[in-house]
Amino acid sequence: MNIAFIPASEVDCEQLTQVAKIAKQHWGYANEWMQLWEEDLTITPARFANQTLVKAQVDGVLAGFYVLAYEEDLVELDGLWILPEYHGKRIGKTLFHHAVDQARKEGYSRLQLYADPYVDGFYQKLGGQIIGQIPTKIKDRYLNIFQFQLEEIEGVE
Repeated sequence: MNIAFIPASEVDCEQLTQVAKIAKQHWGYANEWMQLWEEDLTITPARFANQTLVKAQVDGVLAGFYVLAYEEDLVELDGLWILPEYHGKRIGKTLFHHAVDQARKEGYSRLQLYADPYVDGFYQKLGGQIIGQIPTKIKDRYLNIFQFQLEEIEGVE
């Protein structure tokens, strides 16, 4: 299995949006909730002005992507989406490590993200520390806020 990381561009918006929606729907969320998240899951050209988007291709086929948003003192992983057929094949871990490497190259030492409950365990295994919670658009539903100290993450160049 050959994994290639390719910077995304504005021409990829529609395809990346589809990946994000398919990946989110995989967890069995109700259509009403998916509609609430429509804007969050839609990749627009405006995102390319101040964010880094990178695609992962497996043997030439798009498998997922991530989004890094840069803040003053930390970088936010604003999405890491993997198509369901690539789950369990270490694509997510490899893509996460690529994002960490990119953040390090940009001079950041901390990475933060808001995790869907279905992937909390994934980020805990990667070394993330839960530092709080934020409310979502759904009543009584919260996302854990994970933070990573980038120098502590192993397995990255």
